[in-house]
Amino acid sequence: MFSDLLSKIHFWGWQLIIVSAALTLVLGYTTGKEYAELEWPIDIMIALIWVVFGINMFGTIIKRREKHLYVGIWFYIATFVTGPCCIL
Repeated sequence: MFSDLLSKIHFWGWQLIIVSAALTLVLGYTTGKEYAELEWPIDIMIALIWVVFGINMFGTIIKRREKHLYVGIWFYIATFVTGPCCIL
Protein backbone atom coordinates (compact mmCIF):
# COMPACT_ATOMS: atom_id res chain seq x y z
CA MET A 1 0.00 0.00 0.00
CA PHE A 2 1.03 3.56 -0.58
CA SER A 3 0.55 4.58 3.05
CA ASP A 4 -0.11 2.43 6.11
CA LEU A 5 -1.44 5.49 7.93
CA LEU A 6 -4.00 6.18 5.20
CA SER A 7 -5.00 2.50 5.27
CA LYS A 8 -5.64 2.69 9.00
CA ILE A 9 -7.57 5.96 8.65
CA HIS A 10 -9.64 4.39 5.88
CA PHE A 11 -10.40 1.25 7.91
CA TRP A 12 -11.24 2.98 11.18
CA GLY A 13 -13.08 5.78 9.40
CA TRP A 14 -15.45 3.28 7.78
CA GLN A 15 -15.97 1.55 11.11
CA LEU A 16 -16.92 4.90 12.67
CA ILE A 17 -19.25 5.68 9.76
CA ILE A 18 -20.99 2.30 10.02
CA VAL A 19 -21.50 2.62 13.78
CA SER A 20 -22.65 6.24 13.46
CA ALA A 21 -25.08 5.35 10.69
CA ALA A 22 -26.51 2.41 12.62
CA LEU A 23 -26.96 4.46 15.78
CA THR A 24 -28.50 7.51 14.14
CA LEU A 25 -30.91 5.46 12.05
CA VAL A 26 -32.04 3.42 15.06
CA LEU A 27 -32.48 6.60 17.13
CA GLY A 28 -34.52 8.20 14.35
CA TYR A 29 -32.09 10.91 13.26
CA THR A 30 -32.52 11.04 9.49
CA THR A 31 -32.90 13.61 6.75
CA GLY A 32 -36.19 12.03 5.76
CA LYS A 33 -35.15 11.19 2.21
CA GLU A 34 -35.48 7.58 1.19
CA TYR A 35 -32.24 7.45 -0.79
CA ALA A 36 -30.06 9.55 1.50
CA GLU A 37 -31.15 9.11 5.07
CA LEU A 38 -27.89 9.78 6.88
CA GLU A 39 -27.36 13.12 8.57
CA TRP A 40 -24.95 15.62 7.02
CA PRO A 41 -22.00 15.05 9.42
CA ILE A 42 -21.94 11.38 8.41
CA ASP A 43 -22.12 12.38 4.75
CA ILE A 44 -19.08 14.60 5.24
CA MET A 45 -17.21 11.75 6.94
CA ILE A 46 -18.05 9.50 3.97
CA ALA A 47 -16.67 12.12 1.56
CA LEU A 48 -13.45 12.52 3.56
CA ILE A 49 -12.88 8.77 3.82
CA TRP A 50 -13.63 8.49 0.08
CA VAL A 51 -10.81 10.97 -0.62
CA VAL A 52 -8.44 9.08 1.72
CA PHE A 53 -9.27 5.87 -0.17
CA GLY A 54 -8.61 7.56 -3.52
CA ILE A 55 -5.26 9.00 -2.46
CA ASN A 56 -4.12 5.64 -1.12
CA MET A 57 -5.39 3.72 -4.15
CA PHE A 58 -3.86 6.00 -6.79
CA GLY A 59 -0.65 6.30 -4.78
CA THR A 60 -0.43 2.51 -4.71
CA ILE A 61 -1.05 2.31 -8.46
CA ILE A 62 1.67 4.89 -9.15
CA LYS A 63 4.12 3.14 -6.79
CA ARG A 64 3.51 -0.37 -8.20
CA ARG A 65 6.26 -2.55 -9.66
CA GLU A 66 4.01 -4.57 -11.96
CA LYS A 67 3.74 -3.01 -15.42
CA HIS A 68 0.18 -4.12 -16.21
CA LEU A 69 -2.95 -3.28 -14.27
CA TYR A 70 -5.24 -6.17 -13.48
CA VAL A 71 -8.88 -5.84 -14.54
CA GLY A 72 -10.04 -5.57 -10.93
CA ILE A 73 -8.04 -2.37 -10.47
CA TRP A 74 -9.96 -0.75 -13.34
CA PHE A 75 -13.19 -1.48 -11.46
CA TYR A 76 -11.80 0.19 -8.33
CA ILE A 77 -10.84 3.23 -10.41
CA ALA A 78 -14.29 3.33 -12.04
CA THR A 79 -15.96 3.05 -8.64
CA PHE A 80 -13.89 5.89 -7.25
CA VAL A 81 -14.58 8.15 -10.23
CA THR A 82 -18.29 7.43 -10.67
CA GLY A 83 -19.26 6.95 -7.02
CA PRO A 84 -19.75 10.63 -6.19
CA CYS A 85 -21.82 11.09 -9.38
CA CYS A 86 -24.29 8.49 -8.15
CA ILE A 87 -24.60 10.21 -4.78
CA LEU A 88 -25.58 13.53 -6.34
